[in-house]
Amino acid sequence: MGCSVVREAKLLVLDTSHFGQWVRDACSRRADDRRRAGSFGDALDQAGWVCAFGFEHIAEIHGHADPEVRANRSAFLRSMPLIAYVRSRHGPEAGFGSVVDVLGSEIAAALDVRTSDPVTVATAARPNMFAYAPGSDVMRHIDDAGPILGEMLRAQASRNRRTVALSRADVEGPPDVTVAELLRLPLRTAEDQAAFMERFGAKMVSEVVDRGDRRIEDPRAVADEFTASVREALRQPGQAGVHPIRWLLGRMGLRRDEIVPDARLRDLLRISHHRHRALIAADGVGIDPCAVVERVHTDRMPSAVIGDALERFGQEPLRRKGSSLNDVHLVCLSPYARMTSVDKGTFGNVARASARCSDFRSVVGPVARRPTYADLLQDLAVG
Repeated sequence: MGCSVVREAKLLVLDTSHFGQWVRDACSRRADDRRRAGSFGDALDQAGWVCAFGFEHIAEIHGHADPEVRANRSAFLRSMPLIAYVRSRHGPEAGFGSVVDVLGSEIAAALDVRTSDPVTVATAARPNMFAYAPGSDVMRHIDDAGPILGEMLRAQASRNRRTVALSRADVEGPPDVTVAELLRLPLRTAEDQAAFMERFGAKMVSEVVDRGDRRIEDPRAVADEFTASVREALRQPGQAGVHPIRWLLGRMGLRRDEIVPDARLRDLLRISHHRHRALIAADGVGIDPCAVVERVHTDRMPSAVIGDALERFGQEPLRRKGSSLNDVHLVCLSPYARMTSVDKGTFGNVARASARCSDFRSVVGPVARRPTYADLLQDLAVG
């Protein structure tokens, strides 16, 4: 199943809300709605556009509360004569790949071209990022998984809500200091540590309850569980008899040449985070982890640059919804598509990141924000 290249295909990554509108009109009882949906599809075909999908689209479909909506969207995807889909690390026969597979392809490209420049990596990764097949062929794997997949995806959506609420909580973070400065800082006394954890726990509860996704079940318990894990992590260096800063640096998976006196802690934490993600992605495609650590600046991969910039420069919403992860992941597909449609909030965040981060601006692909899917035709006409 799946071929690597369709000549002259222009790829359109649809925002999940636009895709939902299109399906709703196609399934409507009103002839005008069905006609609008049909005209949109015809216009795409005539202009050589192919809709591109990732596993995030499937997750959104199965995460919907209405079973009829889930069935209609799945059936619509199944009916499409040709789609592009992110290559899975298990091969094109495995169906829709995710942002992890995007990162795996970027790492492979970086090793091939021997640079971590994000634009060069994106250019090298682009030809192999998507495979092409009829929707019915790609959906067969989803259909075979049946209700089990739906349950798994809804559980993943629940975890995403907790992850976003916890990771973006406005709590006391690490100091913005160099390694040398950090090692000179006095260690907290037991009383200071207890007071810190008291403040941390109270603030975390407030952030998750007041700013987290409303669909989080028992947000207070989620915050308390995370605080308990932080408290336990802070105990470990003392139990091991190791200086806590050296213990932290030793667990971050950094190279010796990266832990230099003038390296800033926040930069090292960012490198560690992206390296951890990259090693997971590399393992899935059989890439030697030593090659990743030694030869790839994983924080410079296109999807890492995009994710970092959107988090740093994006506007903080009143509620941090789990679906915002999918929004970021779809923007990570933009370097490999001719056009990516996004919602209003994501479009604003892309504009802010573009204005403030040259790496982001150089690698992000064209994005469009329109009220409805049909309004996108004015953007696609010049694609």
